[in-house]
Amino acid sequence: MSDRESSVNEAPKKKLSVRRWLLLGAVVLAVVLIVVGVLIPGLLNPDRLTRDFKYLGVRADEDYGQIRFDSSSSDSYAVFDGKFAVGCADGLYLYDDRGEQLTLVQGSLPYPKLCVCDSLALCYSNESSTVLAINRKGDTVLSTAADGTVFDAEVSSDGCVCYATSGKGCKTLVTVMNKSLQTVYKWNSYSRYLNCCAIGSGAQRLAVVGLDQNNSVFCSTLTVLRTDSEDDAVIAEAELGNQLIYELYFTADDRLCAVGEQSTLFFDTDGHCLNTVDYAGMLLTDFTTGKNGTVFLSFANGKDSVLISLNASGEELARRTVSGSIQSISANGKYLAVLTQRELTVFSEKLAVYEQTAEYTAANRALVRRDGTVLLVSNGQTQLYIP
Repeated sequence: MSDRESSVNEAPKKKLSVRRWLLLGAVVLAVVLIVVGVLIPGLLNPDRLTRDFKYLGVRADEDYGQIRFDSSSSDSYAVFDGKFAVGCADGLYLYDDRGEQLTLVQGSLPYPKLCVCDSLALCYSNESSTVLAINRKGDTVLSTAADGTVFDAEVSSDGCVCYATSGKGCKTLVTVMNKSLQTVYKWNSYSRYLNCCAIGSGAQRLAVVGLDQNNSVFCSTLTVLRTDSEDDAVIAEAELGNQLIYELYFTADDRLCAVGEQSTLFFDTDGHCLNTVDYAGMLLTDFTTGKNGTVFLSFANGKDSVLISLNASGEELARRTVSGSIQSISANGKYLAVLTQRELTVFSEKLAVYEQTAEYTAANRALVRRDGTVLLVSNGQTQLYIP
């Protein structure tokens, strides 16, 4: 056989050998990634890499994340744009991780309540007519005295605002503002007192819950309205049963969630009931919403607690029993922080454990941030947990 014939026959063998090595390398790499993912949970989580860079050099700084503030039992707390927002009797405060006070908007707010979205933090009180709001820069963008005592207020995902107040000549007046905080709609309720309101993105849909009395029994009714018409404003109404509704959410542009004392109900904006979550004798202790309209409910069930995660239409995503009583839950992005007397646990939206620590049992509130870190609040100060 000539040298030329020999080299021609060996070429396919060399190509086959290279392919085998490439295939073997890909298999080894896949196995390594799987092992790393199993042995070191969360290492491939981009949030962890972000935290490693963001908090480089501050993990050992015991003062970082410690915010000291004047507190009372009626204060309201929230995470806004990664910062610590406090609603108290004399106004709305905003602090950074170094404990520096960035903003103070003064106003009379006994027993304040906070609601936030990505672009806006709003504070109000059921015992005053004051409504305050700040943007991500900490600038005051709303400071107003409403027409009457504020029954409820809410912000949409894109920064629109609605608030329900006692009205003149009507039982309740609802005011709607667009994301520029210009009043675009007002609606008078002459037949019912409204205890809950919610506004959809773009301020296109308004939803309210009113209280009726029938044979000395109170019942709640959901009303959905369009904000571009005064004559034909009501789109739909639905009965919510003989229960008090604690909160009303737009979980999507065409989805609503009403959290009540006996059940949580989900509707579309045409008034059709999509799902009902009956508590089956358990006591609702807390609730919150997370990414993509996820709703989290926590219950006391004997000596233990139960967590339930629901999607925007009310379909159950996960259910989990937690040992002991839950003191606080909060959701942000894809995380849920659950604080008990024994430990702090950070879950995914499907209630898989992401991180867990028994280091902060003295705290009474846990506020998770979008990157998975948690602010622990107790007695006028905070600590920062960095997973």
